[in-house]
Amino acid sequence: MPLTAHSDVLQRFAGGDGQIALHGRGGASLLDPLGTARSHGCIRLADSAIGWIATHVPVGTAVLVV
Repeated sequence: MPLTAHSDVLQRFAGGDGQIALHGRGGASLLDPLGTARSHGCIRLADSAIGWIATHVPVGTAVLVV
């Protein structure tokens, strides 16, 4: 789920800008515990949490990242 925020450190990633997103733990990231610095600036959540957000939080809802 892309956010409107952009990384202060990573200006470009995978051919796009350094946009921050909320995402689950697919693929190799399943091996990394949540709360570890293993992404490129995104916020990793449990897959069940992403599913809940996708079905309960309207698009355009403000997200505060602290």
